[in-house]
Amino acid sequence: MTATAAERAAMTHALEIARRGPRGLNPQVGAVILSPAGDLLAEGWHRGAGTSHAEVDALSKLSPEQLRGATA
Repeated sequence: MTATAAERAAMTHALEIARRGPRGLNPQVGAVILSPAGDLLAEGWHRGAGTSHAEVDALSKLSPEQLRGATA
């Protein structure tokens, strides 16, 4: 599977925002949601034990309509 330039940039961004999370027993994780055109719609990161996963954080910022056709 070949990633597009937008997908590669999004993955780099997800790694960058993962660093916002605390270091510790839980991993530092970032997530991004892209529109069908490859534009960034939302981002999220794991803020620590007992908080939402990065993907849930990003998904919670968008409506079902905004998520239609999107890529995480």
